Amino acid sequence: MMSCSEAIRLGAMLKPQSYDGMSSRNRTCALEAALDAVGSPLHWSEAVLLWRVLACPVRLLWPLCGVLSLGSKVLRLESAVVRLNDRCHWTREEIADVVERVEQAQGTQTEVHAGEPEHQRISP
Repeated sequence: MMSCSEAIRLGAMLKPQSYDGMSSRNRTCALEAALDAVGSPLHWSEAVLLWRVLACPVRLLWPLCGVLSLGSKVLRLESAVVRLNDRCHWTREEIADVVERVEQAQGTQTEVHAGEPEHQRISP
């Protein structure tokens, strides 16, 4: 099976992006795009059943997101993906870059700096 980051990138080519749970048959968030890419009928909240990396803990830092300032918070990667998609309106390709870095560092807690995507830093 393809990795979650690959599936997000492939699914992003299929339909326009949706935000804030406003998906439809014509638009998808990052996790729905991944599920579409592999032909899965699962709901986005069940994507962790296919990609265990989504259960990995990450520290999400929000210095520049503009929508919300949470400081620093540890949460599961799937929750970070939802926040980056819905609250920060990152593209699915930018979100896939974050997921890929966590995939590469799997097994260690990762920090995701959720500022402007071009300034994003991820460190183990």
